[in-house]
Parts: sequence; structure tokens; C-alpha cells
Amino acid sequence: PPAFADVSGSPYPCPKGLESIASLIKRSGSDKYKNHRYDHYYERWFREIRCKPKIKVIEIGANQGHSLNAWDTIFTSPGKTVLGLAYGGPAMGVENKVRRGVGVLFGDQSKKRTMEDLIARGPWDIIIDDGSHVPYHMVFSFFSLWKAVVPGGLYVIEDLETNYWLPGRRVYGYKLSHTGIDTDAAHSAVKKVEQLTKALMRFQLGARGLTVMPGDGDICSVEWGHNLVKIRKCTEEEA
Repeated sequence: PPAFADVSGSPYPCPKGLESIASLIKRSGSDKYKNHRYDHYYERWFREIRCKPKIKVIEIGANQGHSLNAWDTIFTSPGKTVLGLAYGGPAMGVENKVRRGVGVLFGDQSKKRTMEDLIARGPWDIIIDDGSHVPYHMVFSFFSLWKAVVPGGLYVIEDLETNYWLPGRRVYGYKLSHTGIDTDAAHSAVKKVEQLTKALMRFQLGARGLTVMPGDGDICSVEWGHNLVKIRKCTEEEA
């Protein structure tokens, strides 16, 4: 039987009897459960804002539409936006696999034009990068879109394992280069986020000028999980 959600800590009123986020992801058919077990992370990370009015959620990467459909059932508030960024074009058919009301946009996360389009459609409460899995695409997308995350919003990068794959391996048609356990922050999304984690200490160290990217002073926390990381923007009270 489905598990019911614990929404006792939510600042937003939620309907009674909501199915838990983890349970809905498990039933969605998404590899977020089948291959990765991200469900328990999303249960904790999204619980408090699940019922936020007019919440806006975008996922970079849309293939079969399973996770987009899961987000549409998880976030229940009127006026919500759930959008997926898909590669290719309408011939892929993903727009026919998602629930009514879920949007699908076609583009390339490594292109400035696509990022500008996503920024214009924001600001976003949650951005999830489950796209190409190419490390420099992960960094480029985060650097581009961080400005479009609302105060208190979340940016999640999934499937970090590819940062450690041997050069020459392919992922979604891309040939990886400069990857591996010993690569540096110029080529690794993991190492770049580790730099951001260290920059969180700037005020206590008296190093206010320490910075990794524009806007990183708005980062309030970084939380690592198994194969993914969540970056939270400060609320207006925390800024």
C-alpha cells in the first residue's frame, strides 16, 4: 500500500491523505527509484515546499516522461508549473507521454540560448539536472541558472558518477573527456561544487572576497547524497 506523507513541518497547508513523495516516485517507473534510489532524498528535500502555492519546477532531461509525471503528482498546488527540457525535437514523442498540464521544451543544456530561455520562464523553486550527464554541461547549466532560483529554492544535480568515468566513455551520444577520479575543478562538476562548499566558510574565515562564481554568496547549504547533490539558496531572512 502507498505510504502517506508527513507534512507536519510544511509552512504551507497541505491536503490530508497525501501519498508520500518517495512512494509516488517508486510507482512512477522513473529510474530515480529503480536505478538510483533518489526517492528518500527527495522525500526530505521537497517535503516542506511540496504544497507551496504556484510552485515552479523544471527538470533538465526528459526521455520517457516518468519523472515529469511524478513531479506533477507530487506537487499539488493550484497554478503550479512543471516543465521538462528534452533533447531532440517533437519526433522523440516525450510530449505525448506526460500528463496534461506538464510542459516539454526542446533544447540543449550546453547552449546559452537554451539557458536564457529557461531563465526567462523562471524564476524556479526547484531545478533538477538529469540531463546529458556530461560534467561541463552540469557546471554550465548551474552557473547559468542559479540566478533563476528563488530565495529558499533548490538546485539538484543527479548522476554525478559520470564525473569519475574514464575518458572516452560515451553518455547520451557525448564522448567524455578530462573525467576520472583525479581530474580538477576545471573539468569536474563534483570538484566545482566542492569549491562552492568551501566558499561557504568565507565569512567565518574573514575572506569575504573568496568566490567561485557570480551569485555564490546566495548559497546557504550544500548537501551530498549517493550520486547527487542539492544546493539551497538562502531565504531573504538568511541572506
